Amino acid sequence: MKVAHISTVHPTFDGRIFHKECVSLAKSGYKVHLIIGHSKKEKVDGVEIHPLPKFGNRLDRIRRGNKIAFNIALEINADVYHLHDPELLPLGLKLKQKGFKVVYDMHELSGLMIRSKKWIPFILRWTMEKLYMYYENKAFQQFDKVIVVTEKMVTDYTSKMYPQHTNKVEIIRNFSLVENIKNTSPIEQDKKGQTILIYVGGLTRQRGILDVVEAIQEIDNVGLWLMGPWENEEFQNDCSDADVKSKLEYFGILPMPEVYKYIQASDIGLTILNPTVNHLASLPVKAFEYMAASKPQIMSNFSFWEKSFVDCVVFVDPNNKLEIQNAIRDLVENTVLRMELGSKSLKVVEEKYSWEMESTKLVDLYKTL
Repeated sequence: MKVAHISTVHPTFDGRIFHKECVSLAKSGYKVHLIIGHSKKEKVDGVEIHPLPKFGNRLDRIRRGNKIAFNIALEINADVYHLHDPELLPLGLKLKQKGFKVVYDMHELSGLMIRSKKWIPFILRWTMEKLYMYYENKAFQQFDKVIVVTEKMVTDYTSKMYPQHTNKVEIIRNFSLVENIKNTSPIEQDKKGQTILIYVGGLTRQRGILDVVEAIQEIDNVGLWLMGPWENEEFQNDCSDADVKSKLEYFGILPMPEVYKYIQASDIGLTILNPTVNHLASLPVKAFEYMAASKPQIMSNFSFWEKSFVDCVVFVDPNNKLEIQNAIRDLVENTVLRMELGSKSLKVVEEKYSWEMESTKLVDLYKTL
């Protein structure tokens, strides 16, 4: 079977899209194509990459990206098309009209997030929400399968919005590649005698980065490593200004194999996200990556997370800076606790939360198609 994954938003070697889903399908004998932003056409780890150009801005990407990706998709003539971005829903409907099978991978609850998107003028958000929900409704009616990443996305959203189409929904969670991470050697990086906190992922205000930067200023012998894209230059400057004692190091946007090296070299993982609609329903992949590297971590005390990560992390109120500060200080000062939590974390992720096990669901889904 020939399959084609499509994204106009994500980076070429995205952890979920490329390293997990595409590579897993290629290893299972499928002919896998990936239409995504890239510099050239090439084959990597059994996946044929078809490059999309760089787009000038978000509107240009939505307008031209759909058209270019659709034309490439028709040239590939795959049996199944697997979409990863909300803005590709119209493209998916056009592929269905052509008689192809289409899978939509719902990474997050986009429809519930539109009203909080600052890049959309406030006066247009209601209209944009209605337009998106129109296409999402069409997608659930016509697409062959819809993938979600957590059980909570089903109970809190899809089963309520589209109860007549629950048979199309498959939960394929975004767990980590445990063996890859566990067997990665730590990078040789000067830690300056500090206990290193690490955060991997989008660096935004909603993900609590500024609160952590401010909290560690009062803690001795602590450093913070950040890697990932900044929300904007203004927020990056805010974090830099708050780092009055120069405890922060930013390493840019790195490929995942490099990120794993930094995680291995760090001491404590951070997943202190603010309670947004999307975060409350998520299972953040960074949490599993820290666990696969035997790292203790500090997480927001969302009820869904407390049930999922019981006994192997330290929970804090993400809106309580003093509580965050105390949790960091406790882990920094208690090496034994760090080792105990790290050991428990690895055991839990190996037994329950590995992509190695979860990938079988993806292969089984494709067999039904």
